[in-house]
Amino acid sequence: MTRRKRIEEIDYIRAIAAIGILIIHATGGFAVHSEYGSKAMYLGIFLNQFFRFGSPIFMMLSGLVLFYNYRSINELDIGRYYKKKVKFIFLPYIIWSSNNQSLLLENFI
Repeated sequence: MTRRKRIEEIDYIRAIAAIGILIIHATGGFAVHSEYGSKAMYLGIFLNQFFRFGSPIFMMLSGLVLFYNYRSINELDIGRYYKKKVKFIFLPYIIWSSNNQSLLLENFI
């Protein structure tokens, strides 16, 4: 399979979506812990709801990139695809989770 040209604009869209998700996480606690009926609470809720576009954008970009890289079923090597996903997603997840779990257990023992 030949590599297709990288679409650099996708990186900019990913950055905007990531900022939106960061704002969602930052304003979630702010909206909940502010005094009920205050301007701070309403601002937190507004920002939290306004930046909810981040997650759907990541999903759409994943579909776009998958379709762009593998336009026909003949181009998709399932074994190679999943081996790459295990290597770059699953293994780091397992390593990070076990490391994080050991740190949590160390604090409680």
